[in-house]
Amino acid sequence: MRNIPRMRRLILSLTSGEEPLSDIELNKAIRESFDSFENLFGKPALPSPGETVAVAWNTPKTASLFFDRVWSVPIIENSAPDPIRVYGGTDVEFWPGVVVLAFQEKPHLINPIVGKYVTGDLTTLERKLGADLYAHSARTISAALFEAHGINSIPMYRSSESRNLEYKSGNSETMIAAIDGAQVVDESRLAWEQVIEFRKDTEARLKLRRMRLWLDSNFADKPIAFVSDSIATKLEDYEWALKKHGMSTVVGTFSELVDTKLLTSAAVATAGLAAGGAGLWAALGGVGIIAGKAVASVTKKMIDLGDIRRGPNSEIAFVHELRKLSG
Repeated sequence: MRNIPRMRRLILSLTSGEEPLSDIELNKAIRESFDSFENLFGKPALPSPGETVAVAWNTPKTASLFFDRVWSVPIIENSAPDPIRVYGGTDVEFWPGVVVLAFQEKPHLINPIVGKYVTGDLTTLERKLGADLYAHSARTISAALFEAHGINSIPMYRSSESRNLEYKSGNSETMIAAIDGAQVVDESRLAWEQVIEFRKDTEARLKLRRMRLWLDSNFADKPIAFVSDSIATKLEDYEWALKKHGMSTVVGTFSELVDTKLLTSAAVATAGLAAGGAGLWAALGGVGIIAGKAVASVTKKMIDLGDIRRGPNSEIAFVHELRKLSG
């Protein structure tokens, strides 16, 4: 698109103070850039009914293993391929795309959000600034997708700290279900070609996704040994799927944040938790249980869900957290 260089210069002028434009140049750049902005960032790419959707700024390839579709800004480097990408074309999504466009042209600039210099290519910027770079949070984008299109997307974070920055203390009871010490995918060593090939394998795909939603209603009122064996089996199936397709892994943590009032498949388990029964709560609460080489646990937390409208999916957020190299 012929107006992209002018668009980038306009963005840089407005955000970093570099290469200032005269009033005449500024008005002309704004006028010529408007239609181009609309073409780049205003056209939705929506999922089909029933497809699962994740909003994952920093780990789109890993998210594409666990979900059918992944939110991505158009034109961003290493963006999800069109059959995988979701974009709502909302105002909330517009400005992150504009910022990315500026960074692709000139990565040596002042970040207008945190006010400090950063250097390197776009990948380096994402790694250094993370959530600070993108003022619009995954949670905000997820809410915008639901408000505009009824898309029930799940924010996916690469650390529990990032998740906790967006979900503050509040008055809605939730559960944090976690498996620590599992082998998690190394995003930096994952290629889109590998992701696409994996998604063609129905069996491997199913085994991997069962790991994301490992909290099972069948756990309610079951002895600790049953719960431990079941989780260990899910982990084995998950690791089998990764090894089958040569996925590089590191030691890390899976964590789900779920609203107890919206749970569906785990409704029975939630009842056991709320009642403090001898089943799932006894097995997973407190220090957790050993499942193979990992430890599974469930804890309660109060967060600020407020009146955000959501669909029937019980999952609020998903964390895929790297801990250390396994080798």
